[in-house]
Amino acid sequence: MNAIGASYFAKKPEQMSDMLDELYAERLIESDRGYAPSLLSPGDAITVTPRARKIWEELATNDTLLGCFRDDLHLSERHNWTRIPTHQLDIRQRCREVLALCQDAVEGEAAELLRLKNDDILDDFRIEFGNEWISDRLLNGFSAGIYSFYTRYIQDWSYFGMEDELLSLSRRLAEVRGGLNQDDNV
Repeated sequence: MNAIGASYFAKKPEQMSDMLDELYAERLIESDRGYAPSLLSPGDAITVTPRARKIWEELATNDTLLGCFRDDLHLSERHNWTRIPTHQLDIRQRCREVLALCQDAVEGEAAELLRLKNDDILDDFRIEFGNEWISDRLLNGFSAGIYSFYTRYIQDWSYFGMEDELLSLSRRLAEVRGGLNQDDNV
């Protein structure tokens, strides 16, 4: 698994081992033998836990979870991030920073998928991990938040510009997907 992950995610096998062990410690993956992934033999199975599946579902239905994760993520330098904890941000700043996380997800995922395509392993990656983009889930959750949660607090979305930014980001995602689709079915 370390070698497969290293080829897909451009990481050294030991980095993959550390990442898998962290997912195991957080109870997001489990092994068929009940050991941390770094202690497994080739051929031992690693599966996603129900807890991870629930998190995956929640990311597509609202942005609350993403907002909570914001405090633990490495944030790109291209945004003017604040290091104020999420729960202390005013609602507009929280909304902007969650959207910026979505922007980083789109750009990061697009770069990784393009690298996989250039390395001629995109089809293998899709077989192992499927065709759904993580950034699609995050944008869906953010969109749901705009029209359910945030509208209670922010009345004038046109002034705030959030819908335009979300539309622009959705267009960017479609553009990237179209670039990958030239030879593929993304």
